Amino acid sequence: MPTADASLHRNSYQVGDYVCPTDLPGPVVYRVARTLHLSFGAVQVLELDPFDSGQPLLVRLDKDVRPAPTRQLWRSGAAIRRHAA
Repeated sequence: MPTADASLHRNSYQVGDYVCPTDLPGPVVYRVARTLHLSFGAVQVLELDPFDSGQPLLVRLDKDVRPAPTRQLWRSGAAIRRHAA
């Protein structure tokens, strides 16, 4: 049976994950550089490094990003990290 702690971190982003902030026009790819869990792990703050050097460094809550689409990663030339199953 999963513990409360395990269920809180199930959808957490990890350093090195590629994401797209939802408040930007179009899919702009960023890499998660650092993470911080708040409110006993219920909220995650992400420091995002731009994949394209022309974009600024961003800080977003986990609810304000989504995983980068695989097609976008392929086009941008980002190294796709394999996730443990």
